[in-house]
Order: sequence, then structure tokens, then C-alpha cells
Amino acid sequence: MEIYVGENDGPYDHSNSPSEVVKRLVEPIKNSHRNIVMDNWFTSFPLLRDLLNDYGLTALGTLRKNKAEIPPVFTATKDREVHSSLFGFQDDCTVVSYVPKKNKVVLLASTVHHDGKKDSGEEKKPEMIMDYNRTKCGVDVVDEMCATYSVARATKRWPLVLFYGILNVSGINAYVIVKANKVNSGAVMAQKRIALK
Repeated sequence: MEIYVGENDGPYDHSNSPSEVVKRLVEPIKNSHRNIVMDNWFTSFPLLRDLLNDYGLTALGTLRKNKAEIPPVFTATKDREVHSSLFGFQDDCTVVSYVPKKNKVVLLASTVHHDGKKDSGEEKKPEMIMDYNRTKCGVDVVDEMCATYSVARATKRWPLVLFYGILNVSGINAYVIVKANKVNSGAVMAQKRIALK
């Protein structure tokens, strides 16, 4: 988590560009060969290359249609069939343009996918999109849980807003730990029962 403190000249003067924020956030997992999933605010081709080459991390994210690196054929929807996909491959980066419905296109870029695999279902979704949909939910779930069980109160004081946010995330972290311990303790109990027989 990184707190946005605005522009300042003090010791917390950092670049707030999306790519710099991502690089600071992934520093603790550098060279762990994990995959980073991000939305179109953060995804850019230079960032994907930096994460792969300098940080030892792969990445998958949606793209905005106005990126200069995207060829116009990837954003055009006029002559494209619904559920059609268009792939672009370059070195260690793959781009897909998928038409989920008429006059709409979804763009994704990945450094973990290197082929044009598609689902065999009716929608013929590319594997990249299915992986993104399967793993993007972390932020959405946290937002939903914070909204449902929030401790926050209306205030104009930013330290209190920050405090409430930390309490909300701490509550979710505690829930995850308790849930994981129940699953693990259930498995341990099952193993003990088997050992006793």
C-alpha cells in the first residue's frame, strides 16, 4: 500500500507516475518470478519491459486504446466479428484485441503469455483475458469488503481517513489469516484422524 501525499519538496518527494508507483510497490518481491496483474491506469509497454528485465516479474494488464504503441488495427471495431481476437507478438510481450460485443474492443498486454490460445467455449475468449478476469479480483474484493464492513466515519481530517483505511485493511487481513488457519487446522485434524486409524 502506498499513501498519496500530494506534491511536496520534503523527504517524501516521489514521482507519482503510474509506472514509478508500480516499481516502488513491487520492490519487496523483486526477482521472485511472480506475475503482476494491473488495470489500464498502470499498464504500459515500457513498464512491462522494466518489470520483466529489471525486476524479474511478469505482468498482465488491460491497455487504454489511446496508447501510441498500439497499431490502429487493434482498436478498430468496424469490420471485426463479435468474439474475434487479434494477437500481436513482439519479443517477450503479447498483445490481444478481443471484441466481446458489437463496437467494443478489449485490449490486454502480457509478458507471461506467448501464444494465441483461446477458450473452446462459445465466446472464444483468449487465455490472456480469462487469466486476467480470474486474478484481477483482489482489489475489487477488498473494496467490496471495506464498503460492507467499514469502520470509517465521515471526516475532513486526512489522518483519520488514513487511520480508518488502515483499520479496514487490517480487519480484512485478520479475516484472511483466521480463514487460512481454519483450513489448515482442518487438514491437520484429518491427518491426525487418519494416523489414529
